[in-house]
Amino acid sequence: MKNAAIYAASRKILTVSAIRKIPEVTDVCCDAFLVKYATQFQIALSDVTFSLNIMPKKILSKHRGEFQGFVKSIHEKTPIVDMLDIMIYIGNFNQAYGLVSEIEFDFESPLWLVLVKLAKIIDGVIFVSETLLDSHEQVLFGSLSASDCSRFSNKINK
Repeated sequence: MKNAAIYAASRKILTVSAIRKIPEVTDVCCDAFLVKYATQFQIALSDVTFSLNIMPKKILSKHRGEFQGFVKSIHEKTPIVDMLDIMIYIGNFNQAYGLVSEIEFDFESPLWLVLVKLAKIIDGVIFVSETLLDSHEQVLFGSLSASDCSRFSNKINK
């Protein structure tokens, strides 16, 4: 994988100081000093630096509707158990962050571990590989199975 997204309906936001508290993060910077509203974080780990782009509020509204349409199309092919709850939750997203990595990462990589910790900070969910996972790596819907994610979740809780 090279891309993922974090969504949240909470009022908690990612900040440079919160990101710095993640042990795997060696450096973090934000463009908030250069523009009126921050548009991205640059986050460095020991072996990779990645961008976490912040979706502007004016685009988020349209994106929520498109994401709900995507979920509906999945539901038509493979019924989603908690479809109504998921649709309501998506409709309440008030922030979105898109991860762009120049290198591939997997569910056992430090980048994934940091992504999960970022989602936990804002009580968010992660969208990757057409799958929505909560910040405890429980699959809410999608192509990944719980076993794809549970094999490494013990690392997260340490």
